[in-house]
Amino acid sequence: MAKRVNLTENLINKIREKCGQDVNLSSMAYYQARGISTEPISQNSLYDKGTLTREALMDFVALINEPLNTVTIQTMHDTSVLPTGKVFYAELHDEPTGHSAVYTVFGVSTQHQDIIEKVDNGIIDEVSFGFTPKQILCSECNKDFLDEDVDIFDLWTGTCPECGAVMGKDGAHVIVPAIERVSELSLVTRGAAKHAKILDSIRQMAMSDKTSPVITLTKKGVKDDLLNLNLCSTISKEVDMNKEEIEAALSAATAPLKEEMEKMQSTLASLGEEKTALEAAKNEAEQAKGALEEEVASLSDEKTKLEADLEEAKAKAEEIKAAFDEQIQKVLVAAGLTDSIPEDVEGKKELLAKAHLTLANIPVDGVSSKADRIKETAEKADFSAYKVK
Repeated sequence: MAKRVNLTENLINKIREKCGQDVNLSSMAYYQARGISTEPISQNSLYDKGTLTREALMDFVALINEPLNTVTIQTMHDTSVLPTGKVFYAELHDEPTGHSAVYTVFGVSTQHQDIIEKVDNGIIDEVSFGFTPKQILCSECNKDFLDEDVDIFDLWTGTCPECGAVMGKDGAHVIVPAIERVSELSLVTRGAAKHAKILDSIRQMAMSDKTSPVITLTKKGVKDDLLNLNLCSTISKEVDMNKEEIEAALSAATAPLKEEMEKMQSTLASLGEEKTALEAAKNEAEQAKGALEEEVASLSDEKTKLEADLEEAKAKAEEIKAAFDEQIQKVLVAAGLTDSIPEDVEGKKELLAKAHLTLANIPVDGVSSKADRIKETAEKADFSAYKVK
């Protein structure tokens, strides 16, 4: 009986808060345990050598002490069976070693005399919390293993996907800064948390007699079971199978994954071929684009030259037109005509014909020139200078 806890008025109130005012206090055997602490965890998993911060332990205390929250007593984290008891109260203590630890008071139902006897006699003397962290941070780069982009294989191997550090190796480890949920406290053969033991009367710590305030927290859903931490280093089950049966079972279990991997590899190969074809098409398109750009540049140069030649031809035509109009004006003056010079060629021809007829009636050396003589003279006139070449 040296490990049993003597109930104080404060502890009795805590038990009634958890179990109801009509609880039969004699129906349980009560114990005190030093549970999780800030000391490194010893467990062959992602959490190996990991630590919880003092703030995370404060979450532990708040969650355990919440009146509507239930933390059950199990054996070896086997939640498939009914609990054997309940955790009633927790306190956080800063110890002389520099570490902080959660101390709890729990009860085991007298219906489980075999368990009570083993606890009383020290056969069972270690405990292990099962809980869900809010964050699981890499000590090297602060990457959160709860992020959605973390691969399941990284969780299994304890490898940080951000910096490549392996948790529990070369000083790298996880840090748990906050707790989402505390599910149960198990009686175990060996706990992963250091010094997580059921205390005898010599080592029991006096729990506060003050009534602690009710702390109500918002509860969220439980994270993936893979990330739920059970602080037990010896969780195991007997397997009644020989080597061949185990290999056959593993083969059957991994067959769907192997088939899926083969499909993925086939898909990747197909995608690789499509990528090569697309790259070839891209190169061809770029070459065609280059050829078109060269042709456009050549056509642009030719267009510029043609535009320059056209402007030069227009200027020459304007010069010829001005000279031709000047000669026509002289003919009109000689013929005594005041007609305006037309813009079109046909009009100019008609005006010249009219001027020829007029000139034919003007005497030459006192003798009138015949029309055909004037015509002959006009035909012999050299107008080549006014022709557009």
